[in-house]
Amino acid sequence: MKKKQVEELNQLDYFFKSQDWYLYAFCLLRNDFRYFKLSRIKNLEIHTEKFDDSFEDAILKKRNTTREHGAYKS
Repeated sequence: MKKKQVEELNQLDYFFKSQDWYLYAFCLLRNDFRYFKLSRIKNLEIHTEKFDDSFEDAILKKRNTTREHGAYKS
C-alpha cells in the first residue's frame, strides 16, 4: 500500500494534455513548482487561506514531454 502523502499547493495554472487535466502549482512541501495529474489527486480539500506570494510574476517552467510517475516533469 502506498504511503499517504499530504501536500499544500498554491495553484498557478491548469491545462489539458493527452486526454488528462493537469494542475501547475507551487508545492509548499517541496518548496518548488510542480505538475499534478488531477485524476491522481484523492481527498481534495479547498481552503480559503490566502498566500503571501501570488506568484503573478512567476515564469512557468517549460512543459517537458518526459513522463515521470504519470505526470510531466517540470
